[in-house]
Amino acid sequence: MADADLPSAADLKRMWDEVHGSLADGFGKFTAEEWVGKHTAVSDEDFAKNPLRNRLAVLLSRTSHIAYHVGQGVLIKE
Repeated sequence: MADADLPSAADLKRMWDEVHGSLADGFGKFTAEEWVGKHTAVSDEDFAKNPLRNRLAVLLSRTSHIAYHVGQGVLIKE
């Protein structure tokens, strides 16, 4: 990718602020009880067996999974 194809620092900052603002707004709508409630990707049966498979745990798991792959991407040599 050519440097000309990359967004400017100001554009990156604006995009960062937009994304994180949206996430903060969405996450802020959940109560503590909702965070520890069943995630929609978890079946009722699985949640009954393991209530730790809640919204917060799924969010943290997916976030760390993405971070792992970002780390792999950094190691790719051009």
